[in-house]
Amino acid sequence: MDGCQDLAGIEAPTRLATLPRPARKAVLVVGMSRSGTSLLTHVLHVLGAVLPHDLMGAAPGNRLGHFESRELVALNDCILKSLDRRWDDSRPLAARWFRSRPAYPFLQRVIAQIRQSYGDAALFVIKDPRLCRLLPLYLDALDVLDIEPLVILQMRPVAEVVQSLADRDDMRPELAESLWLRSTIEAEWQSRNCRRVWVSMAEMIEDWPDAVRRITDGLHLQWPVDPREESGEIASLLKPRLCHRVAALPHEDDKRRLCAAAWAAAEHGLAGDELAARTGFDAVRGAVQDLDRMYEPYLLALAAMHNSLSWRLTAPLRALRGMVRLG
Repeated sequence: MDGCQDLAGIEAPTRLATLPRPARKAVLVVGMSRSGTSLLTHVLHVLGAVLPHDLMGAAPGNRLGHFESRELVALNDCILKSLDRRWDDSRPLAARWFRSRPAYPFLQRVIAQIRQSYGDAALFVIKDPRLCRLLPLYLDALDVLDIEPLVILQMRPVAEVVQSLADRDDMRPELAESLWLRSTIEAEWQSRNCRRVWVSMAEMIEDWPDAVRRITDGLHLQWPVDPREESGEIASLLKPRLCHRVAALPHEDDKRRLCAAAWAAAEHGLAGDELAARTGFDAVRGAVQDLDRMYEPYLLALAAMHNSLSWRLTAPLRALRGMVRLG
């Protein structure tokens, strides 16, 4: 596949408002890693949204659990691997791939796994940060299953995400910034034809009743459980210490300026101004596409080097050098 493709000419699947809405609904929690998606998914489960049968367990980075389907996460990693990507790879994906012949077997596997993980649940939640990159595949799968996708775009300022990824994974700031930017603009673009609502991690922690109300109204949902009846349990999950304020990153280069512009566009969405959010993201996405085209030859050469026999043979030497440096 081509490393960089212009997304502007490729529309996400259109869902006509005049058609009757499916009875079954899937809430897709779409947000960058370390943006509070696990916390939000836990709250949605308390309100009655069904979690997958094959639930992933807790880990040091998520002590209460990830609230993800173990098999869907493994499948998403497999899909990314087939595209020479990983969850922490910020290189673009070719939008045309999602409707290509190689994508079709993965679409069938996503359909089968959703059936297996969620059974016949009328309202369930799918959460995985990889959805930011793979959302078109899931929207197509839900169309086939006649399940309405309802998207929650979970947002967190880039500086806070960068700090959280550095704390958990020792990720370099420049990589975390690139991953946040790519994940955010792709998730926003690919969810435009869905019923969606914007939520921030800070809002969930500081005023969860208002956030739940906006989700309920924006997605036209009726929860199996009255939020007022579970207010104590929800409040116990949303501890202020979970939201670590971090100073905004200085705009020292084009990427950081684009991150700042993307966050400004997201703030319009959080304020309920969908038109301003889309306009802002259009400008950011266009600038990112220009940068992708500029750096495409370098990225292709780098990928070829990493796939070369000499690079694989010298991997132990590089690992040893890294160990010596750490020592």
